Amino acid sequence: MVVGPGTVSDHVPIAPDPAEGAVPGKAIEGRSLGRIAWSRLKQDKVAIGGGLVVAFLILVAIFAPLIVDLLGSPPNEFHQNLIDVNTLRPRAAPASARTTCSVWSRRTAGTSSAGSCTAPGSPC
Repeated sequence: MVVGPGTVSDHVPIAPDPAEGAVPGKAIEGRSLGRIAWSRLKQDKVAIGGGLVVAFLILVAIFAPLIVDLLGSPPNEFHQNLIDVNTLRPRAAPASARTTCSVWSRRTAGTSSAGSCTAPGSPC
């Protein structure tokens, strides 16, 4: 095929040279998908806060045995001495430790939740 004057190549616009108008000494570089995602994530403060909470929970789970050793009370320890053998309910706290009557103890003592805890046999 012979190409003469007035062919298709004359009517197709040619893209400008990318080197024209570019800053000398600075190459054009693309950004990866990971870099784009990280830059968008850094702008989202709620997502950063949620990530920090998740990281904190992971660290607590990893160091749980050390935390139990420091605090001294394993979470799965069964405290037989705090259960009443006859009723299989938790024993009442000593009178010196009680400051108010709970709704649960008022209901079990037979009084209304609005009244004071003065029924006979009341743990308060």
